[in-house]
Amino acid sequence: MSVVGRNREPWVVAGLVAVAALFIALGHGRWLDPIIDAGRDLYVPEQLAHGARLYRDLDYNYPPLAPYALALAVRAFGSSLLLYEIVGGLLAAIAAAATYLLGRAAAGVAGGAISALLFVALCVAGRPNFNFFFPYAHAMTFGAALTIVYVAALLCGTGSPTRPLAVVAGALACAAKIDFALVAIACAVIQRRWKTAALFLAVTVVSTPVPSQLMRGAAADFYRRLAVGGWTDFALGTLLLAAVAVLSARPSRAMAAVLFVAFCFVKANTLFAPAPLIHLGLIPFVIRAKDRQLPLLWCASITSTARIALHVSPTFNGFAYILPTIVLFVYLALTIDPRARALWLAVFAGVAAHALWVQVDRARTPATRVETPRGAYLDPDAERAAAMRGVLEQLRRGTLVVVPEGVTINYFSGRPTPLRRYLFTPPETGDPRIEAEVIRDWRAHPPDYVAIVDRSVTEYGSRGFGVDYDRELAGLIAREYRPVADFGAITLLKR
Repeated sequence: MSVVGRNREPWVVAGLVAVAALFIALGHGRWLDPIIDAGRDLYVPEQLAHGARLYRDLDYNYPPLAPYALALAVRAFGSSLLLYEIVGGLLAAIAAAATYLLGRAAAGVAGGAISALLFVALCVAGRPNFNFFFPYAHAMTFGAALTIVYVAALLCGTGSPTRPLAVVAGALACAAKIDFALVAIACAVIQRRWKTAALFLAVTVVSTPVPSQLMRGAAADFYRRLAVGGWTDFALGTLLLAAVAVLSARPSRAMAAVLFVAFCFVKANTLFAPAPLIHLGLIPFVIRAKDRQLPLLWCASITSTARIALHVSPTFNGFAYILPTIVLFVYLALTIDPRARALWLAVFAGVAAHALWVQVDRARTPATRVETPRGAYLDPDAERAAAMRGVLEQLRRGTLVVVPEGVTINYFSGRPTPLRRYLFTPPETGDPRIEAEVIRDWRAHPPDYVAIVDRSVTEYGSRGFGVDYDRELAGLIAREYRPVADFGAITLLKR
């Protein structure tokens, strides 16, 4: 019998909407990183809306779905931070609804409710670059929403009405990001839909550019750390889940209350870190399963987290990869032993409560409001906020290149870059051949201004732009440009 009756489902949905509104209200304005990553999908769609061509005029590491979808929105409504917040909200709403329906189909109304709650609490309105409003790549949020719709359509429907939706959502996911194409193809294969799998593979091959990162070794350690992470969360999470599994042999209401309080102090990353171990342990059960819930959820979960195999972190790089894994965890917790459902619901609710505490604490952190022609945002770094204001006041005309990263400044100021490339971090231009290509482009189309941003690249194993990579490019800038303003975090130079 379900912990939550279907007659109470409207109230459950209303509660989820209220929780989502609370998290969004607490995080509003704090989602944008003004320098790192997010600027790419602010700047590129606007250029596409004005006639530029992806891959020819502008470098881009991901398939074309997200930038062209955003370009259509920009062309229709104009480019602003508000527009991106609306797009992000729509994608989050679609993903939340699909997560709810998927969890509901797998484990009843309670399963849908707790799955959607975890998604809303952990993934939607988190820290800069790892949220649905200003993510480090919109390919992630478009792909995540389409993928969870695809998986939900497969599991929720048994007839033809849902199959067209599944095929369309899966094909679009393949055109969003190659990681999600892997999910779509694998799920089609496990269901023995060979023609659908072939279609998805064709879409993937046609739409996916060869990611430049995979061709260079400059940031190999960085990508390894993204995939592996630390072992502390893995070990602690394994112990916690094992302890709860043991306690669920003799469940009680008192124990549910204790678990809720205890897990109010447990990070979501710790809870989901054992996912690889669970994936491996489930293989015998997947092989012998008589229904399709477990095989499909297992397949979607293991393929969606393949890139972050040992770092399944819902508040970091996995914020958009982990949706199927959330539903898999909930399905296992609520169906293995019906007597222990209340205990596991308390565990998941406690983790969501911890996420709320983190969001409240983040909202209380002092931040400086930065007004730009595209809208306002809040920056917890007061020096960086002052530098951004100074640069925007100084830039009235001309073209601009920001090094090593910060194309958001191009977007805010309305000053385009004349170059095909707009990122100068080790994965992007660390290869001497790429640097030579950039220098040729630079000499053919020299920018009027250069902004040098105080952005560390030590995460890539580098000491800095012009120090151990892009030395010739740094020399060119030093010879041909002079400083006109130093704002601390940003130095502006003029040709």
